[in-house]
Amino acid sequence: MTALEIGKKFSIILSAIFISACVSQVDRDLQISADGKQVIYPAIAGESALSTLKRLTNIRTKTEEFGQFVTAINGIEGNGETHFWAFFVNGKKSREGAGSYIAKPGDLFEWRLVRRKTENAPPIIPYGSPRD
Repeated sequence: MTALEIGKKFSIILSAIFISACVSQVDRDLQISADGKQVIYPAIAGESALSTLKRLTNIRTKTEEFGQFVTAINGIEGNGETHFWAFFVNGKKSREGAGSYIAKPGDLFEWRLVRRKTENAPPIIPYGSPRD
């Protein structure tokens, strides 16, 4: 085996270790509530929140005029009429879609299955709050 071949194999092994270490750290930090209605994970800087969510969980999306709308996470569905998956960044509801939000270092992403406010319904309350 030549030095060049050894160098290529070493480079491939290091790349594989580096990539698996990055994903493993995010996997270890993934938090899912016992009822599955809240998902929290650290951002991967430079990657969209939706891309990271797809990597960590099993999701379904629906294409809307504004982008991808998350309809289910790990089999827990929001029907869109009374409940939906809301996207939060660092504890605040995001004004930007998860597909277009590019993570910054230190961002923490959260998804909550929340009740949609209707004319005769109380305001949106995240699951797990005292009113549930």
